[in-house]
Amino acid sequence: MQVSPQIKMVFRVLPIVFVPFTAQMPVGCLLYWGSSNLFSIGQTLLLRNPALKRRFGIPDIPKKAQSMAADANPFQKLLDSFEEKKRLKATAEAEIMHGGRLRPPPPPPSSSAAAAARGGKGGGMMTYAQRPPRAGKK
Repeated sequence: MQVSPQIKMVFRVLPIVFVPFTAQMPVGCLLYWGSSNLFSIGQTLLLRNPALKRRFGIPDIPKKAQSMAADANPFQKLLDSFEEKKRLKATAEAEIMHGGRLRPPPPPPSSSAAAAARGGKGGGMMTYAQRPPRAGKK
């Protein structure tokens, strides 16, 4: 596994930065922290040994999974979703700017259908939007 030089530098500098912070900690915390880290390092080194892995029946990582993990960008799906959202927003703004609609509005109900829906007889009251234009005015 290749590690960038910047990451290597961070791992070299962090122990020096932690010294003032850990010097003020109680001894019990330092003992726990140190022993836990030593155990984790030892466990990692042992489990990387192929003979030990065979002895305990630990399977090797499949080559396909290793190559996928190395080549795949974990943030690509997130970036794609942001780009899709941006594209949809631009489409919606263009529709608004041009006066278009994504879906035509439903036709207004006829006055007789509206009256029937209210339980009355046809010929109900007409709304302002349903009135016919006046003759002679443009």
